[in-house]
Amino acid sequence: MNSITERNERASQTHDSAALAERADADSERRERCAPSVDVVEFDDAYVVTAEMPGVCDDSVDVDFQNGELTICGRVSECRRREDATRRTAGFEPKDYFRSFRVGNTIDSDKIEADFCDGLLTLRLPKRQEIQPRKIAINQKNNEEA
Repeated sequence: MNSITERNERASQTHDSAALAERADADSERRERCAPSVDVVEFDDAYVVTAEMPGVCDDSVDVDFQNGELTICGRVSECRRREDATRRTAGFEPKDYFRSFRVGNTIDSDKIEADFCDGLLTLRLPKRQEIQPRKIAINQKNNEEA
């Protein structure tokens, strides 16, 4: 993907997105932070970004676009368990998903669309009209006119 470049992990850790700040733990519990698996497909008129965030509920997903940067955040809550149960292993720990992309000025931010279903976030990032490829019509002339 030519015009979308992923920021390195250090830059994403220092990102001060309002969406991520709202999701900060009040009790400072240690949470795993990981990048969701992402596919990006480019079409003539848009990019389609699909991010996999298993265990995230739709009300725990935030997508933010500011200053040419797209940020995806999601939170997996701790699994509920019965009070009389004792956990023997801890394979389903709560975690935060975070990924940030620099997309520059190629996206028409007013037309971004997002869908979230069964842990899969799909974003449609339409390209600005003036940067979309267009076909140039070629006028046909016969040999007598040339």
